[in-house]
Amino acid sequence: MKAMLCSFTLHYIYSRLQQFCNLRYVKTVLPLVLSILGGIFAFVACASRRSTMESLSAENTKFSLDLFKKISESKKTDNIFYSPLSISSALAMVYMGARGNTATQMAEVLGFTKEKEPEVNSGQQQQLQRHQLPLDVLKSLHSQTDDDIHAEFSKLMSELNKEGAPYALSLANRLYGEQSYEFVEKFIMDTKKFYQAELETVDFKSKAEDERVKINSWVEKQTQEKIKNLLLEGTVDNMTRLVLVNAIYFKGDWDKKFKEADTKEVQFKLNKNESKPVQMMHQKANFGLTFIPEVSCQILEMPYIGKELSMLIILPREIEDDSTGLERLERELTYEKVIEWTDPDMIDNTQQ
Repeated sequence: MKAMLCSFTLHYIYSRLQQFCNLRYVKTVLPLVLSILGGIFAFVACASRRSTMESLSAENTKFSLDLFKKISESKKTDNIFYSPLSISSALAMVYMGARGNTATQMAEVLGFTKEKEPEVNSGQQQQLQRHQLPLDVLKSLHSQTDDDIHAEFSKLMSELNKEGAPYALSLANRLYGEQSYEFVEKFIMDTKKFYQAELETVDFKSKAEDERVKINSWVEKQTQEKIKNLLLEGTVDNMTRLVLVNAIYFKGDWDKKFKEADTKEVQFKLNKNESKPVQMMHQKANFGLTFIPEVSCQILEMPYIGKELSMLIILPREIEDDSTGLERLERELTYEKVIEWTDPDMIDNTQQ
């Protein structure tokens, strides 16, 4: 059986949701140029301020950093756009249907391995370890932990898709399953319950190309026509049984808008010795700014209308070698440091 995961986003580059600190990070040939409109993959590091999401947020941030560093190994000077939130939520749906060694490996990579410790009376001398528990108890703990994970993803997606926000932000999932294939009913019910992912039965066996076009049309609609022809010809065929699609879309206006007349051509540094002319926006206003001495970087916060969502730009102060100036920053990135650096108490509101 061929299964396919399609995760795509709209130009999410390093933004933060005030409610659950949703950070988007991008490695570019310029030192972290950030924007939130268009694109395929972006870096997401969530830090929920709500206790029910803290574990999910922390693990997703760690997964984001691990994934970014892995991608960077082979793409040292390339632009990297990706959405770990899209990837992790899509993989969480796959994990829901996984069993055995596959489920174990997925849980380790995604950070789903932490389990609740059994209660121990104060007088007990010996701690209970997981491998000492009866099989039926182990299964119960595993199921409870999994339910918590999927429930947290469900709450997070509800927050993302909330109505009445001063910006457009939505996350949508859909399953396309071969009509002749019998899927486990509980898997179908749970993906709908937790991820609002409806299963649409399709005919991959005899109409794979038509179904590919149909899936691309859904993607185009969900992303306001920003992503077209996602699945290229030949991507699905008569051996495809399930396509899991995740689409994320964002559009917001700046709280302090840039004037088109203030756009100017300036030299942009590619590295210490090279630069090229590019069009850059300019304005003077009060924005959040902080400096991180340990990596010699500045962090600028630019809010969107409503100030629930903002863009964070991390910019190296100086390019110290022939690289793009990002290598040191990339090496130092950890979950703990990202949370510390982007703490609102660290960022002063000054004129830029």
